[in-house]
Amino acid sequence: MPNTRTAGTSLIEILVVIVVFLVGILALIQVFPPGLTALRHSSDNLTATALGAAEVQRLSGARGEIADYISTGLHVSTPSGLHFFVDASQPTRELMPPKDPDPAPGRIDANGNVVLASGVLGDWMLTGASNRISRVLGESHPIGSPRTVGAQFGSLVHLNFAPIYYFLLPSGVGEPGVLQVYGNEMARRFGDRRSANPVPVSFGPARDYEFFFVDRDKTDQVVGPFIGQDQIWLGPATAKDVRIAMTFAYNGAGGTEQYDSVLVVSLDPLAPPPFATIVDNYWVVSLPELVGQPDIYGRSIYVPGSVQGVYRDSVRVQRLFQEVPVLAAFDPFNPYQYKALNGNFGAILVNPAAFDFDVRNENGRTVPLLANVDYTVYDWRILRDEFRVPQDPSDIKLVMGGIKPLNTDGVDGRNYQGIGIAGPALSNAGALEFRQDDFLVLDLETGGVILGNMADATNLIGGYSVDKSHGYIEFRDTDPSPGLVDVPVAYATGDPLNPWAVVMEDVSGHAVRALYQAHGEWSVQVYRSAARYRTTDIVAANGLQAAECFVPRVGGPVGLPTRLYFPLADLGQRVNVAEIWFRDGGGTLRTIYDQNMIIDRIENIAGRDHAYAELAPHMGPGGAFDFAMGYAVKRVRGASITVRVLRNPAHFRLSSDPVLNYERLEVWSRNWRRHETESYVLGGAK
Repeated sequence: MPNTRTAGTSLIEILVVIVVFLVGILALIQVFPPGLTALRHSSDNLTATALGAAEVQRLSGARGEIADYISTGLHVSTPSGLHFFVDASQPTRELMPPKDPDPAPGRIDANGNVVLASGVLGDWMLTGASNRISRVLGESHPIGSPRTVGAQFGSLVHLNFAPIYYFLLPSGVGEPGVLQVYGNEMARRFGDRRSANPVPVSFGPARDYEFFFVDRDKTDQVVGPFIGQDQIWLGPATAKDVRIAMTFAYNGAGGTEQYDSVLVVSLDPLAPPPFATIVDNYWVVSLPELVGQPDIYGRSIYVPGSVQGVYRDSVRVQRLFQEVPVLAAFDPFNPYQYKALNGNFGAILVNPAAFDFDVRNENGRTVPLLANVDYTVYDWRILRDEFRVPQDPSDIKLVMGGIKPLNTDGVDGRNYQGIGIAGPALSNAGALEFRQDDFLVLDLETGGVILGNMADATNLIGGYSVDKSHGYIEFRDTDPSPGLVDVPVAYATGDPLNPWAVVMEDVSGHAVRALYQAHGEWSVQVYRSAARYRTTDIVAANGLQAAECFVPRVGGPVGLPTRLYFPLADLGQRVNVAEIWFRDGGGTLRTIYDQNMIIDRIENIAGRDHAYAELAPHMGPGGAFDFAMGYAVKRVRGASITVRVLRNPAHFRLSSDPVLNYERLEVWSRNWRRHETESYVLGGAK
């Protein structure tokens, strides 16, 4: 009988095949999430590397402007806002905001503010993470040729890490000490009892580029009311403001301790302060009496009678620049003046008289006047993209995509209200507003704020639009008159009733800085070792202070005479030592020159943790520091600058329980990703 069946696939066979395919697909699906996560992490790592390298390159292009020190510290809440105090005992790896001492728990209220026993400190985002390192000291800028800036004329300076903290007073200038501008260091001389220096009868006329330090033990041969007190002599005895920095021994509650202080001194011949007098055309300033005055932050916490002595090599004197209101005119005969053009954005306009104004250095050589600046970075999470506006309207790719837009959920569940710095902005109707925004563009060549960032990309009122999802910015010509990229630019006027004036300008080819924040709490932060360290052979009860290096002696109470000790904040930094004198195991005096070393270890000395660099391998068995030359170590200078990129992809949500909120933040903080890029820079090379 013939076979009449037709070859084919049964339903059961089809079902079996489908099941096999499903099993395979499910297996592949399970592979995708880890794979996608790995790809995302790899992409983020590449972005972090690019951000760090770009920042290092930017700073390398302005090496002479690198700050003397970028320090860790503590925020303190004041009526005007958060202030930052240098505290080198804080490790750079600490990312949590402050809390009361153990066993008290940390607390963050429902509004995100850190709560201490002393009161509400401020937002955890501004007092923790990368913002634990915020004070920039001695950022040096050459004074360029004057230019027109809106209705102003002067030499424009942009701070490297703006936006900054700045509190405008009713007088039209900023709160003292928060932003400070000062000139070159005066040449330091030392009084000599044998020739009765610095009395001009035996020394000569007063020179405005130098000062004399007169030790308290040598005041019996000089003229003045401050016998038995450390003094400085400044000439000539005209009206001037100076910045005096020093380190002194102080008999505090815990015994003799060592402190640093920076004070602003106003010297007026018509109304001499109680700590100063005039002798033979010199200002004579008592340093112990001066210590009792308010420091640059307005604090007055020291009693002059408890000052045990000032370390003479620590005294630095610089002529202070006077801030004048934006509406006021510069004095053509006083180069030491500046205006804070737009406050928090960090644009400073220096008196045009300062351009080509020369001063003398310690060697008597003529050098240009510099503008040195101390300030506090507002928030390292504000990213700074610097580029040039193209000649023709076109898209520019920003370093980051995923820019945070206004009124979306923040990392802690709160509504995102912008970068935190209010500025000029255009409404959709074209009206000028002053508000918080999520994207700002500063013109680095004119000091103005380019208006744009419109929600409606088809509205041509603004000078640019931003694709926040993918990280693109497009400039456009908004004026039919000649010009390649004519856009509205706002300039600060200094008039409280009309604070910003808008003009149309061609910005094609201009260098600009875009400010924004990115999803994932990205921050690009810079910190560095001190340009110069003060060497000391004692450790006070409160530990080493900022920019201080302890060199122990053989048989000393603390430390090993093969180690250089530094504050904990310097852990991981590199330093260069010009001379190291030691005796080897056989008793032979030897020296090492220009030694580079890394501060990579921690030891508890004098009851506190300190970082140190080990020199035993260079000295050999039995080697130890030797002070036969009068010193064992000479000229310790910072040799590294570090760019740290932080990101955290996780989220958490604030509750009404302050203790629980701090605990949630601690859990969230375990997800920080860090990427560090280090660059070599020899301190003091300005």
